[in-house]
Amino acid sequence: MADWSGELHAAELRAARRAQWLADLAEAVEQAQLLLWDLAAADDVSPEARELYGDLESVRVEIDSLRGVGGGDDSDDQLDQWLRLWTQPDPGPRAA
Repeated sequence: MADWSGELHAAELRAARRAQWLADLAEAVEQAQLLLWDLAAADDVSPEARELYGDLESVRVEIDSLRGVGGGDDSDDQLDQWLRLWTQPDPGPRAA
């Protein structure tokens, strides 16, 4: 009978490294989104910043998919609210 323990151990290590990499990546994306969210509080959000936030949200969703995370918890409502704010059209220059 073949001994698969070495191959299983190597596969587990690869899976653990991949999981850690995805977790680290998710953390970095979340930090970037929080930074952009803080910038939105300044009330002068550029179209590029809005686009970047949307791009980061797409990346976050893809990472969660790869990690097998997500699926409709209460934080989805907050994310939907943030997305609405960040994806609304730029109103253009404000009158002074």
